[in-house]
Amino acid sequence: MSWDEIDEYEPDFEQPGPGDDPAVQALEPQLVAFLDADPERVFYETQLAVLFEKDFFHWVTSRALKDLRESGKISSDLAELSPGVPIRFYFSRRCRYWKRKADEVRSIVLSFSDQAFTRALGVQGYRLTVTCMRPMTCRTLPVN
Repeated sequence: MSWDEIDEYEPDFEQPGPGDDPAVQALEPQLVAFLDADPERVFYETQLAVLFEKDFFHWVTSRALKDLRESGKISSDLAELSPGVPIRFYFSRRCRYWKRKADEVRSIVLSFSDQAFTRALGVQGYRLTVTCMRPMTCRTLPVN
């Protein structure tokens, strides 16, 4: 094989497309069924990623949601949580009054994203960790 042939070489296989991941293809019908099981609920993207994280990585869930949104199988809305912070809502196409429900979810997310709440949660987590670790680090070991 000459250098000219190497420069002109193109592989015979196709690169995988956006919908070719088998994990994404397995998750898509589950997401549609999940949203259609309770069509009056509105979820945000991170919430769905956490709900499905036992079986699928979060990026698989995000990619499946994007594919379903672009294909029109589920409905979606991109809103602003706070200035410069987007939040995407997903809901069944049969959902009525989704905007009102999305506003409720947005207010809940804002309340647990508040700096005072997150600071208190961090302090409590630190205290629990220190309390649990103290017996393991402060024990006396017998010396021969």
